Amino acid sequence: MSCPLGRIFQFIKRLKDLGLTLMEMHELQHIHQIHGTNKTMLYRLLELLDKQVTQIDERTNNLIRLKEDILSFQTKIRQKLNGENGLPERRTS
Repeated sequence: MSCPLGRIFQFIKRLKDLGLTLMEMHELQHIHQIHGTNKTMLYRLLELLDKQVTQIDERTNNLIRLKEDILSFQTKIRQKLNGENGLPERRTS
């Protein structure tokens, strides 16, 4: 494997690890092919990575809300069981 080809494969793997789709990678390759430089492609890559960060933030917020719902529901269940059996409440961290 030649050195430039190795760098290309590393770049593709890095994009995959960062969550880009094959379609997005193809788009970047197409942009690079049309413009013949990295600059325009890198601007588009920044846009795609910004989108990834936004999606991660949304998923994180959804998971936080889910965790809060689960903890709240657990508390209600423990309170109900405590009233019936005298079971101690468990901490919710």
